[in-house]
Amino acid sequence: MNTNSVKLFSIDIQSLTKKEVLEKITFYIDNPGKMRHVASLNPENLMVASSDEEFRLILQSANIRLNDGVGVVFGAKLKGMNKVYKYTGVDFMEDVLAHVAVGRLRVLFLGGRGKLAEKLADCYS
Repeated sequence: MNTNSVKLFSIDIQSLTKKEVLEKITFYIDNPGKMRHVASLNPENLMVASSDEEFRLILQSANIRLNDGVGVVFGAKLKGMNKVYKYTGVDFMEDVLAHVAVGRLRVLFLGGRGKLAEKLADCYS
C-alpha cells in the first residue's frame, strides 16, 4: 500500500519538504492576521497524544506538523506513506530565525519551566 497520508496515534502525518515548510512560513508572514501553529511531532508527543485527547487535538490542529525524528518517519513508512521527510524542530527554528532576520521581524518565545524562553532567546541573539 502506497499513500500520501497516514495517521500515527490518530495524528495526520504531513509529508512536507523543508522547502515546502519554509514557503508556508513565508506565506504566513506575508499574510498576517491569523495565529499559526507549528507542531514538532516526535514519538514521545505521539504517545502522549494517544492517551491525552486535549493534547491530540492541539497537535492535530497545527497548520504545520513537522516530522521530528526517525521514529515518526519510520512509522509513517511502515503504514505505507510514499515519501516522508524528516525536519527537526531545532533545524526548523534555526531556518525560521535566519529567514525572519532578513526581514527584521521579531520572534516571540513562549517557554516552559526555569526561564526556558529567556535561555532560548539568548542562544539565538
